[in-house]
Amino acid sequence: MGTIPLTEPAGPHAALAANDPRRVRRAVLAATGEARNDASATLTDAVTLMAAAVGAALEPLPGAGAAAIRNSTTLVCATVGSDDSPDPAGAVASLLDLVGATTMVASIGVPQQRLVSNALLAVETGAADAVLVLGGEAKASSLAARRNDLEAPPVPCGTGPDHPLVPVGELMAEPEIAAALWDPYAQYALIDSALALREGSSPRQLLAEVSELWRRFDRVASTNPRAAFTGPPHTAEDLATTTSANRLLAFPYNKWHSTQWALDHASALVICSEELALGAGIPAEELLHPQVALDSSFGTSLSRRAEPHRWPAMGVLGEAASTHLDTSLDEIATCEVYSCFPAAVRVQQRELGLDLAGTPTLTGGMPFAGGPFNHFTYMATDAVRQRMLGHSGVGPSGDLGLVTTVSGLLTKPGLMVWGREPHGDGALVADLAGAARGGTAEVAVAPFEPERGIEPGDTVLAATVTGGFDPKLFSLVDDREGIRHVVSAGAPEGDPADALGEVLADAAPHSENTRRNHPPQRDRW
Repeated sequence: MGTIPLTEPAGPHAALAANDPRRVRRAVLAATGEARNDASATLTDAVTLMAAAVGAALEPLPGAGAAAIRNSTTLVCATVGSDDSPDPAGAVASLLDLVGATTMVASIGVPQQRLVSNALLAVETGAADAVLVLGGEAKASSLAARRNDLEAPPVPCGTGPDHPLVPVGELMAEPEIAAALWDPYAQYALIDSALALREGSSPRQLLAEVSELWRRFDRVASTNPRAAFTGPPHTAEDLATTTSANRLLAFPYNKWHSTQWALDHASALVICSEELALGAGIPAEELLHPQVALDSSFGTSLSRRAEPHRWPAMGVLGEAASTHLDTSLDEIATCEVYSCFPAAVRVQQRELGLDLAGTPTLTGGMPFAGGPFNHFTYMATDAVRQRMLGHSGVGPSGDLGLVTTVSGLLTKPGLMVWGREPHGDGALVADLAGAARGGTAEVAVAPFEPERGIEPGDTVLAATVTGGFDPKLFSLVDDREGIRHVVSAGAPEGDPADALGEVLADAAPHSENTRRNHPPQRDRW
């Protein structure tokens, strides 16, 4: 079986037109399912959970509908999780006895959105009748096994995917690696620092802002019965205060500012032709129609971005989506923005023109609902579908639903919008790498110099102090010639906010409010 390669179509924002001869039918999101496991009771593996999620997606289908979908599934797609299984799609296909199904596996560094986009193209062009898009994680089981000196269940492995998707481009520049700036929380803390500096917020104001945002996410999680890490409500002060149970990761982030991935969870999306779904007995009002499915295979590492507080590639996706939908994305109330760290949400709000005082989550986000290593996008899609169809206990919510994806360290974006009705011009499905590259300004980065500190004449763009056993002060600075440097030094003594205040004191030229220099996307639509 072949699939249409997902490449940027002619023109920066061109859709696969409704009358395009390659588009022979409509693709729909017919069903979603999830599977969870309590590792304190029993240990499991990710593949078993993914198979269970497929069962959960198909079980509600009426009559012989589940068998019709299962028998028509000719493509199984899966993301690689933290267990290093090289072919989870093949393993699930074997476990479910999907004889002859073609498999596609996305490695780390490929946006989770890409599998959904390829599934839509495969169905719409007739290359597949039904597609399973899967992600699974058994991190809680693996940690429980290690802590209790037990043997974790073996992970079933396939024979190798028919279509392996491997990332292109750079995830992390060599100077970042040489400086040991590889922890995600440190890089995201630098991004938040750069954003605060650009908007004129002090380190203490930044801490208050990210903690207030996360307090609102926590409140949403408290209403989500599926949320994995809820407890007594967190106040903003609780989140901002460093304690033994809320240790410093990298200022302004403590433990509860970070995604929490120690859970056993799997998601399954069933994407098929509209005809097959209706023939399987699924009511038309239960189907969601793709409006936009976008990502960018172009990515550049943090230290190379001329403006480390920005993510122009996501802005490109947002503008393309808004143009196709003829609406601003901030008008879509049913929304789940990828939320691994506060910087991810805060930067996306600005690039997509979302309300900066809003709380763009239905689940409560990755710190409180749970952040599976490489399939939160599918977990979010399930939540958006449940809300749109009124299955989440709060009634139907709007005609559109938005889900975003972060791949890497604000490296490669993804964005999809689902609708209750099909789009008149068909779904916009594209890799907008060309436009993303064209909109992203890059700078030269000098090789890492272990003895280099912040020197007179340097412009400090971002800084953070990490915690742990080997605390560090990391900075991004531009020298007088505009060459970027990654600076690493021992952490200063005392309160991190005070230390960073001193480091950033000479960065006044960068404190101009970014909202004046970089207007929200909606102002340009």
